[in-house]
Amino acid sequence: MATNIDITGKRFGKLTAICYEFTRNSHQFWRCKCDCGKEAVIEKGSLGKGSKSCGCVKREHLINITRKHGKSRERLYIIWNGMIQRCHGKLTTHNSEYQNNSITVCSEWRNVDIFYKWALANGYNERMTIDRIDSNGNYCPENCRWVGMKQQAENRGSTIIIEYNGERLCAADWSKRLGAKHNIVFQRIKRGWDKIKAVSCPISLPE
Repeated sequence: MATNIDITGKRFGKLTAICYEFTRNSHQFWRCKCDCGKEAVIEKGSLGKGSKSCGCVKREHLINITRKHGKSRERLYIIWNGMIQRCHGKLTTHNSEYQNNSITVCSEWRNVDIFYKWALANGYNERMTIDRIDSNGNYCPENCRWVGMKQQAENRGSTIIIEYNGERLCAADWSKRLGAKHNIVFQRIKRGWDKIKAVSCPISLPE
């Protein structure tokens, strides 16, 4: 199979594959050495596509943007940079959930100026934080909104508490009760379902 092909010594942009490291969810990860001298463990499928360096090229790009725009200390810039790092930065335990689920920042928003214009035209202020309407979807204008910290906390599947038939459980636990492999109750509520219907409607029924 193509996934088992040895790529030791092959170059992908600034990266040279050194050795196989591990497999996670059927995806192989390889240790690679960058021309800058640093090493990084990178998913094989992204080599030559998204990942062409250890991250030094992206870091340099962000430094250049910071120098050009002088926005590195602004809260909105920090939010923008956080999105980029979660979805396209070096893979770590902190952003693996995003990258393993292929959550990305849309191409337009990788330009900080375009993101600024959208944010300021769509309700951003210093008390707001960015929220994805579909938590499995990408960062893009169609799937994002500005909400207060309290609302965002309430939108998280782990913090939505629902009482039904004398029991109080979070949305994630109700989803397990329904036999779902993901937080289907949370997704139903975000789509506008009544909370009681969200926890009582079998997952076999059309939604």
